[in-house]
Amino acid sequence: MDQDIIDVARTIRFYLPELVGDEADAYDNEIKDLLAQAHGGVDVDGEIMAVLTRPRVKKWVTQVFEDEHHRPPVLLVRDHGTVKPPPSPVPTPVLSDKYECPVDGNYVWYRPSVGYPVPDCKDHPGVKLVPAASDAQ
Repeated sequence: MDQDIIDVARTIRFYLPELVGDEADAYDNEIKDLLAQAHGGVDVDGEIMAVLTRPRVKKWVTQVFEDEHHRPPVLLVRDHGTVKPPPSPVPTPVLSDKYECPVDGNYVWYRPSVGYPVPDCKDHPGVKLVPAASDAQ
């Protein structure tokens, strides 16, 4: 399985309401099921990519794949394809803390700044997301 595809699928889940509106739950359920299959060792890269390349999410997904850390585009400032800090005094961060579900890791959220409270996992209500161990930004 391609870890990049898994990472992007885990990351998009939080942003689906913004990206696809009323279809967010349907997209999320499909991605969640595919991630569970991947966790069980099933190669579902093609099926995940079929979801990630649908017209309503394709641009967002392309931007996430372009970032080496697979961060959501809202956290990046781009200039001619390179990621760089915003000009002062705009406080938009480029690097942010990555949080994930401590149960299965299939739900990821990036904290835009320290003022944002860490949410619960969508799949496991009452379970707070925790800092990602291997690649916190």
